[in-house]
Formats: sequence, structure tokens, C-alpha cells
Amino acid sequence: MFKASFLWLVPAMAIILGFRWMMQPASIYNNYTSGRSWVKRSNDNGVVTLVVITPPPMDSLPTDIGSHKGNQGNDNEDDSGEDQKQPEQQPPSNTQVSKPSSPTPPATCNEETIDFSQESSLDQVNLSWCPHNTYIKDGAMHWRLTQECGTTVLYPKTLKYGKVEGRIKSAAGSGVVTAFLLIGPAPSDEIDFEWVGKSTDSVQSMYYVLAHAIDVNPQMHRAMNGSSAADMTSTYHNYALELKEDEVNWYLDGTKVRSIKNSPPTPFPSSANQVRMGIWDGTHTSGWAGAVDWSKGPFEASIQWLKFTPYC
Repeated sequence: MFKASFLWLVPAMAIILGFRWMMQPASIYNNYTSGRSWVKRSNDNGVVTLVVITPPPMDSLPTDIGSHKGNQGNDNEDDSGEDQKQPEQQPPSNTQVSKPSSPTPPATCNEETIDFSQESSLDQVNLSWCPHNTYIKDGAMHWRLTQECGTTVLYPKTLKYGKVEGRIKSAAGSGVVTAFLLIGPAPSDEIDFEWVGKSTDSVQSMYYVLAHAIDVNPQMHRAMNGSSAADMTSTYHNYALELKEDEVNWYLDGTKVRSIKNSPPTPFPSSANQVRMGIWDGTHTSGWAGAVDWSKGPFEASIQWLKFTPYC
């Protein structure tokens, strides 16, 4: 009798528990072994459903969860109250740490240097004008200007982009012009270093496009000897011209002294591709160079070496 009377409690308890379950707010029951979450939902009609939600994989969660603590105490203390030094954070193995760097130098092809201390070096250049006023002496090739003519020397190879450098001592004297330049086919683009012999402590930079001067006035550059300008007609200095697709640079003793950018519509000497050097009479430009006093001649400039560096 007791057993039979007890049996009626079973369905009653099930009804009560089910009713309480339906009345609870939606909740989540995590199944950690399967990686699923069961979410209990009820609608307006009292129908209860279980929705299975699969959580995202752990490696897709933000890695800085828990790192934004604000000013809520020192998280670097252990139970003893002493500060614990945290290990220095290292960048991930696939992270590249960038460092300040200098501009990457251009790739070069078939670089050549001519040493003019040897007589055979004359075979590596073209003596295109007044060849008998050219000779090798004291470790250098000399260019002489007489009333008859002055020397012009061409290096036969050409470049599209690159750098040419020479160690040069210019000539002194009013009207005497020493030149080291890159020049293209006529009508010529030019990138020039020129020395006017009446000003022995400076070199001028200038450039031309299609034989037209772009500079209103050449720029003047000096090599310093202590606190004073060096005499460029008595000592050798290194002069370099660099033509790149986007700029032209002039260097004096390894220091860039001038640069122009290829910025259309401003004309740019992009076809100046061959080395020309020598000495000439500037009397016909006496307002610039002065007039030559031939009684003080002959006049000489010289070059110790030429370095020719095409860019690939």
C-alpha cells in the first residue's frame, strides 16, 4: 500500500521540475569535452528548445584578453608582496624587427677604374681633340692648353644610369676652363663640373637639356682646408657625377654637394651618358671665364684616375 501510494509522486515531481526549468532564464550548459554549448530557449508559447552552439577555436580569440587591467593594483607581486621581475617580451618568431637604415646603394655592373700613372692608360680613352697636348707624367694624365688648342678626352663606354668619378687638379689662369662632365648625343644633355681658372678655390656645377642651360647661374662649391677654402689648382680632389632615373647628384671629396630631382615638367638631363673631360679656352665667354693671357701659358690640368660605375 505504501509502495503504491509512493508511485503517484514520481510524475508529480517530474511536472514540478519541468515547470521550474521552463521558467528559468535562458542559460548555457557547457560541454567541455565536445566543445559544444547547450543553450535553453523558450518562446512566448512556452515551447522550450535546446540550441547547440559551437564556440570558436581558441587560436581565433584575441591574444590580449586579460591584458587591459587599468590601475587595479600591481599584478607583478607574488604572495610575499615582493615585486617579481617579468621576463622581457620577445617578438614572435615570424615578426621582422625593422631598424633605421641608409638608402640601399644601387646595383653596379662592370665597374672599371683607369689608373693614369701608366702610359698604357691612354689606350683606354679617346683623345678626341688636340691629342699632342696630352701626356703621362708624375702619376697622372695631363691636359695642356696652348694658343693652338686644348685637350679633350672621351671615355668610350656609355651608361644609362651610373656614377663617374675622377681625382682631378684643375688649371689656374684667367679664361682657362677645366671640365669634367657627362654628355649625351647632340643636341646634348649635360651634367657638368667646371673650373674657371681665375677662381682657384671653387668648382661650378651646372646642367643642360638639349643644349640649353637650365641653371640661371651655376652653383659654386668649395673644398675646405681647415677653416679656409682649398686651392683646387694646386691639390687633387675627388669629383663625382651620378645620374639616376629620378635624380642627379654632384659629389666633392665624397660629400654630396648638390642634387636635382626628375620632376616633370622641369627639364631633366636623362640622356647624358658619356664621360668627357679636358681643358679649353673660355675667352669667348669672358664675362664668365675671363680672357686668357697667353704670355702666362701653357696651362695644365691633370687627372690621376677615373672610375666608371654603371648601375644595373
